[in-house]
Amino acid sequence: MPIVVCALIPQETAILQILTDLGCSPSVLSNGQVVGQLGEVTVLPVLHDRIEESVVLASDAVVLVIDGNLGLSPLVIDTWRTVSDWDIPRQISVVNSVTGRADFDEVVAICERVLEESLVVRYLPLENDDSSGVDGIYDILTSELHVRTHDGHTVRSAEPEHVALTAEKREVLIEDIAHSAMSDDQLANLANGMPISIPAVEHAWITSGLVNVAPIDDGISAHVFATWLLNLEARWLPMVHGGDDMFSVEDLPFALGIGIGKGVARVWNRDHAILLERVHGKNSPVTTDDFVVRSGLAFASSIRQGDAIRPAGTELKLTEPRF
Repeated sequence: MPIVVCALIPQETAILQILTDLGCSPSVLSNGQVVGQLGEVTVLPVLHDRIEESVVLASDAVVLVIDGNLGLSPLVIDTWRTVSDWDIPRQISVVNSVTGRADFDEVVAICERVLEESLVVRYLPLENDDSSGVDGIYDILTSELHVRTHDGHTVRSAEPEHVALTAEKREVLIEDIAHSAMSDDQLANLANGMPISIPAVEHAWITSGLVNVAPIDDGISAHVFATWLLNLEARWLPMVHGGDDMFSVEDLPFALGIGIGKGVARVWNRDHAILLERVHGKNSPVTTDDFVVRSGLAFASSIRQGDAIRPAGTELKLTEPRF
């Protein structure tokens, strides 16, 4: 089942780099649309000043990218609060985390104040010697340094002073993860002062209920976000209507979709060879061969929100899910 993630990106010029920094492979489709791909996950970049709420709400998860040199617009704040209200899995990533007007700690404080009170922070940026960027990240939970090297990156244990300086943050992080994503028995053990398994905490970490904020400069956290993306589950699953019958979109043997915004639709299944048609409201179907399809998404200039995207000559339609 294809997964679609909306990445809210601050600047158009940074789209390709940010998609890479989020752990997916960017590609430019034949119609000029840029998407990221990681397995069954397609990441759709949406610029902060061009947000269509219907597109964001039709995604399975959302990543908000914040630039330390730029502020947060009211549109972004309102969109995030709506995403939170709908309980959509979400993460926050930060670029220019040590070189921006607001550094990583300041961005986290801003996010906690205007976006999400219950943020968790597991990874801290490691500033390089000349303060011109980052050399890696520090994992508060495992006390490991993920450091950039000529061959990629390496993992090594932190110095004792690093561990001591972040001991309090580690305790808070473990409690936050436990309360958000661990069993009642594990919580009881924690409350009674018993040791808690770090592997169990790491397993709980990848659940969709946690909202993490992490630096992503130069791909230093690509593996972190890639792990999160690969553990997402399909959330936005419409029902299919055909005459008097109704069944799940997962049961379809052919491509079917629904318009979620201007020029874009969610689609399911892989039969892309068939000729699709677009149906808007009660208007006559318009058969077109200009669809560009990429794992979970279809693009065509004529698509509008609510359009039925289906094989030519069929009568099936999708109904948007209600949560």
